[in-house]
Amino acid sequence: MTAIGVMRQAYDQKIKIPDDLSVVGFDNIRMAEFTIPPLTTVQMSQKELAKIAFQALLNEVEGDSTSHERHEYDLATNLVLRLSTALAPVGRP
Repeated sequence: MTAIGVMRQAYDQKIKIPDDLSVVGFDNIRMAEFTIPPLTTVQMSQKELAKIAFQALLNEVEGDSTSHERHEYDLATNLVLRLSTALAPVGRP
């Protein structure tokens, strides 16, 4: 929803997406494919995220409370390319 808000503000400021600004959202909400232009977004599995969060909680509860060991969890994501992104023009900083 934040990315859609950015797109709306860009429209109000006459900033062209993706010519002047590329926008990428997160979560691939259903509305993303219906924005103008359609929003490029990162897709992830809510079910997989819930499993990882639950596992992290279990590790915290079952772990040594005095240990500050850091854990890493991998969540698979997929970039859904739509028309809100473009390559940066050559020669432009």
